[in-house]
Amino acid sequence: MNNETLVALQQLATKLGTTSEYLWSILLKQAPIDGYISILIMLLMFMSGVILSIISKNLSKKLDENFSYQKEEVRNVVAIISASAWILAIIGSMAILPEAIIAIVNPEYWALSKILGSF
Repeated sequence: MNNETLVALQQLATKLGTTSEYLWSILLKQAPIDGYISILIMLLMFMSGVILSIISKNLSKKLDENFSYQKEEVRNVVAIISASAWILAIIGSMAILPEAIIAIVNPEYWALSKILGSF
């Protein structure tokens, strides 16, 4: 670490009433936890997308039976809603994935980015 990083870490430790060594060890332990939580969130987003797709397919069939004169319109609305949910899940996953990988593979870099990002 360079001097600027050490100063930032020491300032943060002083604000928290602890030592910089203890704060650094805590951040290193937290990095993989944060990475795994991020991956779990991504998996939950994709699972909810799959569940939403199944529900929308079943809903489309039921609506087709009740509104046979508007089949195409109903299918299009359901498809747009389902596609929108998938797009949001993919964008959210793309935002979360890099930090999750960094936290698991390189916890020192993750901790350093958290320290420097807090100022």
